[in-house]
Amino acid sequence: MKKLVSESLNELYGSKYRGEKIALAQGLDVLTKSQLAAIYLAAKDAMGRSEDSRGRGDNALTRNALKINKEINMDFQKLPAPRLADVLGLKPRTVNYTMSKFRLLLQGNREGTESNVLYNKIIDAFDEFEKMQAGEVYALAMEAVDINADFSRSEKYQEEVSMKAKKTRGNTINRNNNIGFAALDLYNNLKKYLGERTPKIVINKIASEYNLSENEIRTIIKGYLKNDPNLARKF
Repeated sequence: MKKLVSESLNELYGSKYRGEKIALAQGLDVLTKSQLAAIYLAAKDAMGRSEDSRGRGDNALTRNALKINKEINMDFQKLPAPRLADVLGLKPRTVNYTMSKFRLLLQGNREGTESNVLYNKIIDAFDEFEKMQAGEVYALAMEAVDINADFSRSEKYQEEVSMKAKKTRGNTINRNNNIGFAALDLYNNLKKYLGERTPKIVINKIASEYNLSENEIRTIIKGYLKNDPNLARKF
């Protein structure tokens, strides 16, 4: 008889099934142990490659990660997160989130929130993988890896991310130009009445209107006035 989804999830996660429902509500995937193993190895590989080749920051964790990378050919580990998501049949967001948590754990940071059951599950998986032989973790991970995966979803995702980033940069440039224009206009209208106090008052008013810190507004104004360094220095 075919198992119900709820039965399968309970079998996989036991009392932590509620946490998986929270993860689904947040748009994340429910992860199997094999998928967790693959992401764990990818995080470990990334940690090893990010270390300075001259040895700065070298520690037992890094040396162990590099040793494992030499012993076993783990090509899937070196894939960008969106492509790793494709070969594991997951959403890029899930892989990004899970990998970031594994990297925190590899750095010795076990902090999390009490309600974050998904993170607790990652901690449990991490502790288990750390006790296993490298080959055992790799074999477990390969159960989730689809070597014939279609990368069209990750390509679409990366295009969407790129477009979103481009739009965000454009919005930021427009906002900064509006702030700079408004600040200069206000400065010119107030300077004959307020004198040297004018820049500070302008910054305070603009910061309040845009809900940004005074330092952020100051930096934006100085950037806007880059062609007038004498005036920029007043801010």
